Amino acid sequence: MTPSLTILTWNLNGSTGVDVDGVAGVLHASCADVVVLQEVQRRQAHALAARAEMPTVRWAFKHWPVPRPSEGLAVLGPHPIERSRTTTITPGAPWSWRRRILLVVRVDTPLGPITVADAHLSPHDAGRRREAEARQVLAELESSDGPAFVVGDLNDGSADGSIGVFLGAGYEDGWTVVHGDEPGPTNWTHGDRRGRPPTQRLDHVLVPPGWDVVSATVGPGAPIDSFASWSDHLPLVVTVRRAPRSSTRAPFRSIRTGR
Repeated sequence: MTPSLTILTWNLNGSTGVDVDGVAGVLHASCADVVVLQEVQRRQAHALAARAEMPTVRWAFKHWPVPRPSEGLAVLGPHPIERSRTTTITPGAPWSWRRRILLVVRVDTPLGPITVADAHLSPHDAGRRREAEARQVLAELESSDGPAFVVGDLNDGSADGSIGVFLGAGYEDGWTVVHGDEPGPTNWTHGDRRGRPPTQRLDHVLVPPGWDVVSATVGPGAPIDSFASWSDHLPLVVTVRRAPRSSTRAPFRSIRTGR
């Protein structure tokens, strides 16, 4: 069997609290090589890593929603992180939820080192800003050594806008590769989440050239109402493997030169 790599992304809505036992159970059962989280507090990220038996944790500050603890982005997993860096992609006051950051980590996986960019782009009413953030993410990854995956809550659900920026640069959307036009919603709009399915897909694992998508699943391992009690998002789990050397998939296009 060809070796594969599993990536899980999940916006945990951590300011409302995290059910560490429930969420860690999903993380552990996923056997993910890389867990990418958004809207998570530092103490929550470390508690989840400990409970899910994932020894590697990186957390980055996004904003401080006074009077609650600071929120940020986190990457967890069983494999060593060689290095990490945080970049501000939309400036703002440290207490403003509109401030946006990018957490970039290099993970030493069994399939070799990969770069993972954990992103939570601006919300739905900020389309142009979100496209600019997508271009900045690509610019940050141009110097990456080896494959770079863009993962997280991108606040877009179609091939237009910010997702189109990534697709135009050579990325593929993991869910779409497997499921085509099936919606695969990962987020509930406002209101009571229990007893109803999620309504929109905002979360993505974007796969670089040189990798094939094996599977993509939304909300594995628990009943839908359990997920509804944990967050306003469901986890997205995507498994990939290296493409054969004969693959004809086009390489990246530089966002600066168009080549």
